Amino acid sequence: MNIGDVTYMKFRNHFYQPVQVDGQNAYEVVNISQNNTQQMSNFNIGQTFGGGIIYFVDGTGQHGLISSTNDQNNSIDYFSANNLCQGLSLNGYNDWRIPSKDELIQLYNQRNVVGGFAISGYPDYWTSTPWMNKNPRFTVNFINGTINGHDPHRDNVSLRVIRSF
Repeated sequence: MNIGDVTYMKFRNHFYQPVQVDGQNAYEVVNISQNNTQQMSNFNIGQTFGGGIIYFVDGTGQHGLISSTNDQNNSIDYFSANNLCQGLSLNGYNDWRIPSKDELIQLYNQRNVVGGFAISGYPDYWTSTPWMNKNPRFTVNFINGTINGHDPHRDNVSLRVIRSF
């Protein structure tokens, strides 16, 4: 779709404008008003913001998910990880949490943008999502993206916290 001299891509009622981010082609979410003016989103994947790195931006371009810049622990059971999150104040924010399975899969997909993940030792990361409605929790392996289940009482895996904006 062309508006003035600018070409936009429209997908599922959202407009995207081609941009360059660190020399790579990317698309930025834009809002197109009825009088055909644009209001640019201030948020991009890979941007440092809100105490970490943005790894997901929703279709509005105004909300998304932020990952901490490094792991909080590389060998921790789920309940200790959950307790750690309850008292965690990091980079001026205290609403960090364990990601859901879907949020962690999105983080895995952006792992090269965010960086610093364990690729040896304990490359699985905790999610807050129960495994098949049972006690074990889903984990995601950051070497190959496989989804596993671990015992939250006995198994030690890695922890990377996130927050929403």
